[in-house]
Amino acid sequence: MHETFMLFLNDIPAEYQEFVLELDKYLTEKGSNRTIKSAKSGFVTSYNSPKNGKALLNYVFRKTGVKMRIYAAGIGEYTEILADFPDNMKKDIVNAGDRG
Repeated sequence: MHETFMLFLNDIPAEYQEFVLELDKYLTEKGSNRTIKSAKSGFVTSYNSPKNGKALLNYVFRKTGVKMRIYAAGIGEYTEILADFPDNMKKDIVNAGDRG
């Protein structure tokens, strides 16, 4: 695995590392491009759509911990990726609504 990804993964709380690894494997196998950049509070790790290059999701580090952002704009374009998400995650996405 890429050294920068391993550094990012080491900053993820142990109880979430398996989930992050599984999601990374899933998204990269579907053709998503992963980018990792250093930021003030830690790494910013983004996964971009193989179709249009737009961000599907990213992980950001904050004082309160790591956050995962899923970008819902254009979510209809990603149905083949989202269809395999666990049911509880799909429910959370539906319930999140538009906060913009």
